[in-house]
Amino acid sequence: MGKALFYARAAWRSALVWCAPGVRGPRDRLYAAEKRNLWKGTVELPGVLAGAVRSQALAARVGEMEAYLAAMLPLARFPFSRRAYLELSYLSTSPGIGIGVANYCRDVERAFLGHLERSGCPADLLDLCRALCEPFGSNMIEVRAEFFAEEATRYTIFPGRWLDTPRHPRAYDAAFRRFPREFAGARTLMESLAPDFFFPYVGLSFAFDGRREFKIYPTRFDREISHFAPGARGRALLERMGVPAHEIERVREFHERVRPRLAEGFVQVGAAVDERGEPTRASVILGHAPLAIYQAALDAIGLGEGARPALDTFARELRVDAADSVSIRVKPEGVSPRVKVYRMDSYGWPWGKTLRETLGEKTPEAARTGT
Repeated sequence: MGKALFYARAAWRSALVWCAPGVRGPRDRLYAAEKRNLWKGTVELPGVLAGAVRSQALAARVGEMEAYLAAMLPLARFPFSRRAYLELSYLSTSPGIGIGVANYCRDVERAFLGHLERSGCPADLLDLCRALCEPFGSNMIEVRAEFFAEEATRYTIFPGRWLDTPRHPRAYDAAFRRFPREFAGARTLMESLAPDFFFPYVGLSFAFDGRREFKIYPTRFDREISHFAPGARGRALLERMGVPAHEIERVREFHERVRPRLAEGFVQVGAAVDERGEPTRASVILGHAPLAIYQAALDAIGLGEGARPALDTFARELRVDAADSVSIRVKPEGVSPRVKVYRMDSYGWPWGKTLRETLGEKTPEAARTGT
């Protein structure tokens, strides 16, 4: 019953936003990835991942990547096809690649937590993930694993009100009553950002080395608002973090340069929140736009040279000239050199093809048998 309800709600939400976008207004739009013909495309996922292993020096992570794909790819594959729907991301400051999967909450939760448990995830992190997912049974959830050459693999889980019309903070009241107490302060921060922003989901990012962050994702689909101008709530969030005014101006300039070209006007300020409900850092994420527009905006705020290799790798490996989103990180001291670029699309995945085989390596079975 839960899965049937999920698919019915997903179909209704897509039809409503497509046919009558004014009903949800700036709360929701169809993302660029939802408008593509996902049954077409020439990019093969094994080739993309093999390219990432070589260019990002990820040879030591191949086993982790294959284990994650074995757990999550069945939920990303299209029925009766050799295609998988995934979000891929590249980061400017750390060699690596991110792989995200979104689907029915309970299926993704079961597969993701099973993978984490088999990978040696601490029990308290597994319990936190379960607590976050529990209130959102008939909704969608996304998970992401980011594999780095020089850092521990970083996981993020995004449950929330993806399919719901009310995306205001009050829609999360029941969820926060069931969330662990350490997340309670985030509810007050969400309220301070309404009504300029809406909240499709919340998140938990963590690594097995002890790092963990609870996040909120204030979002709006609107090209008309300057979210980082004086008096705007996006700017107020950065001011609350203690970001210097001249650094906020860099964020504002980045947004202003890209804003006219944003498909659907997607703007998001992903904020990590401490136990007191105070933001500790933020990622300013802008939606679909040409890579050339992003590169020019990053050049204007002094991040272009550092970001160019990641954007060039992204364009070359995925054979695209636009990104679904690009994010810049903001810390209390100011704008960080870190830039991340994302695209969610369908990719070919030949049946039975493994990442090791694509890399020209023998599988463990082949190594044992000498074939």
